[in-house]
Amino acid sequence: MTVVGQLFAFIDEVPSPWNQVIKALLVLAGLGYLLFKTFKYVPEGHRALRLRFQTVVYRNSAPVVLEKGLHVMFPFVHSLQIVDVRDRTINLEPIALRTATYAVDDIRATIVLHVRDIYKITYVVDDFTARITAACEHALRLSLLSGWQDDQLDVTLVTSAFKEEIAATARELGVEFRALNISNVNPNAVILVAGAIDKLGQPAVAVLKRLGVEPSINGSSQS
Repeated sequence: MTVVGQLFAFIDEVPSPWNQVIKALLVLAGLGYLLFKTFKYVPEGHRALRLRFQTVVYRNSAPVVLEKGLHVMFPFVHSLQIVDVRDRTINLEPIALRTATYAVDDIRATIVLHVRDIYKITYVVDDFTARITAACEHALRLSLLSGWQDDQLDVTLVTSAFKEEIAATARELGVEFRALNISNVNPNAVILVAGAIDKLGQPAVAVLKRLGVEPSINGSSQS
């Protein structure tokens, strides 16, 4: 006898009408659980991958991605891997920037990224946060040199250069650069720059050389 059969046999021994009440409650609970497994909701600011027996479902060689809203599943066959796709903010480690005539010892920055490929960040990229943080720190160091003009840090140039430096890595990791927030360059100002910046014009390093300034990061000269 199955477990369910044993359960109902035990319930039959309960005096009437309580045995019928218990059976009705069990049936209602079973139906409720079945409905719970059949309908899945993807909340606002999230997307989901459809899974079949815990394996990603593909359609036309691409993972099936579900947008926000209510979705119908085959109970006990399909499930969802829900991923938060709201903008993500990454706080970078402080960076020291020095030139022959100017030094900023503690440049702090935060990067705002938007998740575009939930399959990549969930199943393809190992340690997503560590990889994107390292890539952003490297790109920012290079971009800070490009944004140095007339002994001032041009944050527009920095942002434009950063957008170009990080573009390939962002595509590889399935994210999109949205904004760069640089602070502590000027103790009296906090600068917020949106992601929509024109392409970088004449390289700022060449301008520095014409001014007789040799930029460097953490004491390492760039020529």
